[in-house]
Amino acid sequence: MTKKRSQSQRIGSLGESLFQTFCEQNYLIPNKPGQDFGFDFLCQIDLAKNPAELGQIAGTIIGFSVRSTATRDGKIKLTRADVESLLAAEFPTGLALVKLHETDSCEIFFRLLDDDFTSELYAFVASKKKVRHFVPNDLLPGAKIREEVKRASVSGFVERSRLAATKQRTEPVIGAVHIEIRRDSDGQETLVTALDLYKYFEQKTDSDKRSLHLATFGAPRFRSQRLRDLALKERLMGNLARLPQPYVLSGFVMDEPIIAQVSNSDAAATIRLSRTGNEHHFGYVHEAGFALTISTRKKQDGQYVHELDALVDEVSDSNWTDHLDLIKFLDACRPDSKFVFQGDHKVVLDADYFTSLGNCSNFASALLRARSFKGFDHVPVLIRDMALEESRAAMAWLAAAASPGAHVIPRGLIFGHVNASDCEPRNAFVEVPVVCNLATVTVVSWFSAKGSILFHQGEPCGFKVEAYESREVEIWEKLTKISTAPEIPLGPVTLTLRDGAFATTSENAPYRQDIHLTWRLD
Repeated sequence: MTKKRSQSQRIGSLGESLFQTFCEQNYLIPNKPGQDFGFDFLCQIDLAKNPAELGQIAGTIIGFSVRSTATRDGKIKLTRADVESLLAAEFPTGLALVKLHETDSCEIFFRLLDDDFTSELYAFVASKKKVRHFVPNDLLPGAKIREEVKRASVSGFVERSRLAATKQRTEPVIGAVHIEIRRDSDGQETLVTALDLYKYFEQKTDSDKRSLHLATFGAPRFRSQRLRDLALKERLMGNLARLPQPYVLSGFVMDEPIIAQVSNSDAAATIRLSRTGNEHHFGYVHEAGFALTISTRKKQDGQYVHELDALVDEVSDSNWTDHLDLIKFLDACRPDSKFVFQGDHKVVLDADYFTSLGNCSNFASALLRARSFKGFDHVPVLIRDMALEESRAAMAWLAAAASPGAHVIPRGLIFGHVNASDCEPRNAFVEVPVVCNLATVTVVSWFSAKGSILFHQGEPCGFKVEAYESREVEIWEKLTKISTAPEIPLGPVTLTLRDGAFATTSENAPYRQDIHLTWRLD
């Protein structure tokens, strides 16, 4: 049986011959590679302006992938491998379409990989499609070949096209961006500079959003590390993949100094903050690790609202003594207070709009009152204590205990199931400890007074004092407690102090044995 030639082989061969003639007519020198792996012709450029002129040969080579068709619509297709081959070349490349007619004539269309075409092919590779179809209207008419080849022959055409295409595809992901390839004797790198630094990072999950929120509005000294820990957007990294590595990502962060004033009928305070924001929130940040944040508008119950909140950085190790301005500012933040942000067109907001601000204000007020406690100046109270429920409970209790004449712990108690009339009182000097935990330490407050110890059948069963004569705090390494409330270890029982009430538990306090009710008999 004789060999046969298929229609596709005939059309392909004829199309390549016609394209070769087309190149000669347009001052392109078509070279057919001995082995074809993606490019049917590697064309040199003849710089002559007419057939009679002696022309110089340009140093640029342009690779063409040629597709021929005899269909009425002139449709051709490229596979993913075809497109990858065009995009991978380090020299100018293009796609040529030869549309054959029944009269043995043809029309030739083409398109070089300039900014826009490179961007289109990037989009195809990034999709899940297996083939990309083209028709003549997707390409340029052959008459424009010399004009386009002249553009492509300029040094750096391929790299500039890739940069421009990457920019086109990257800006919908991270907004305005500048991309630059830098080379020197030590190598090369791609510099990416975003107008908004925070848009580099993934925001798919609540955890992503929370992490970015902390990086934006937490203590500024932690920002760099927190940004390094964030996940970069997958689309961003995919778009940069064809540019030289390593990638150096930088961007701008708004940190505009601003003066905030809070005032109510009784007090006023001012503080220096920095106005900053990301695409989800803007707000006002204090260097210690406190911020007032305002969300972009959200639709809620059929109307658009802004969510306002107070943020305390839960890893801030700043001591309150270094930031008295913040403590006094928060102390003035009462429900009827108003904020005025002087550098922000005098924005005025009610303090009670900010969720969680009440906790911070109450903590600051309690901290200022607790300073009168003997020994309190040495207590390491950190900014992050405002975010911890146990620390807030401790500070509220310490503030109450520091008030003159306050009776915040029992002045008498009987352990076990005995009657007071069956107990024998003996005069003694009594010391009662109250154990509170802050972020890094345990604070033990000792209440001392002359009173009596009650005995039943020779065993101590309670105590009684008329009034506590002195109170003093000690600082201990942080201890494990039974609860988050302040506790009084009395030996056989432990009292917990919560919301002004006492609760008794038979569980022994787990901390050191020398922290418990003590006495010296007269």
